[in-house]
Parts: sequence; structure tokens; C-alpha cells
Amino acid sequence: MLDLGGARDPEEEPFGPGFLTRFEERTEVDRLLQDLDPRDRQLLTLWYVEGHPVTTIARRLGISRVHCYRLRDRALRQMVEASSRNVG
Repeated sequence: MLDLGGARDPEEEPFGPGFLTRFEERTEVDRLLQDLDPRDRQLLTLWYVEGHPVTTIARRLGISRVHCYRLRDRALRQMVEASSRNVG
């Protein structure tokens, strides 16, 4: 599962305030990622989850840095649009 949260105290109660909201958000992001093209999903995972710089991502995917930005923007836009359709 996609972990978008920041660092957490391992001694902290895992089901504290906001747990369900964070869980629902992570579940929604994971669902939206699954709807993307595999390359777009990999790009976003490398970028936002693993934190690789764009030069590393471009080299790994065999594309230019500029194209990385284009793909990222398109993928994020698709996720926002899909999320909007599910709300309304």
C-alpha cells in the first residue's frame, strides 16, 4: 500500500485522531494510481514515494527530464479528474 504519511513515532497509538481520514485518503490515492498507465504509475511512485530526482527517473524510464514533467503533470491531472468524477 502507498504510504504518503510523514515520519511517525513508533510508540504512538496507530489508531489516533484522523486515522480513518488518512486511511481513506491513502486508499483513494492507491485506487487512482491503479487506474493510471503503468509507466505513469511508476513515474509517480519514483517521484513522490521513493523521492528520486527527475534526472534519475528520466534515466530509469528512458525519457527526457522535460518529458518526465509532462508525464507527471498529465498523470496528476488524470488523478484529480478521476477523483472529481467520483465525488459528484
